[in-house]
Order: sequence, then C-alpha cells, then structure tokens
Amino acid sequence: MAIDTVYTRTIRRALDAHGGPAQLAKVLGASASDIHAWANGHSIPPPGIFLRAIDLLAEHGWNPRRPAA
Repeated sequence: MAIDTVYTRTIRRALDAHGGPAQLAKVLGASASDIHAWANGHSIPPPGIFLRAIDLLAEHGWNPRRPAA
C-alpha cells in the first residue's frame, strides 16, 4: 500500500493532470522511476521539484481549498 503524505498526494495529482509518469517526468526533469518512487512514498522529491509540481497543479486550476472530485 502506498504511503499518504503531502508529497505523494501532490505527485499523484500532478500525474493525473499530466497524463502519466513519462509526461510528468519530462516536465519536471526527472525519471519515470523517480516519479513512481515519489508517488508511492518510497522517497521524497527534492524541494525544487516538489514546488514545481505544485506550480503545475496551480496552472491546471487545482485549488487546495476545493474538495477533490
């Protein structure tokens, strides 16, 4: 079972917004295996990548105060 943290939730939401690990990896400048590890809580993304993932979500209209669909 995957770990549920602010990091995993953010990466998973970014995955949903960008169509999968390969696409998100390209946008974030990471590998697909890094994306998988971050999404499942096996490691924590570097601060710069984490903040970029938040920026990507904001660009796609994600609002942390709005409940998830």
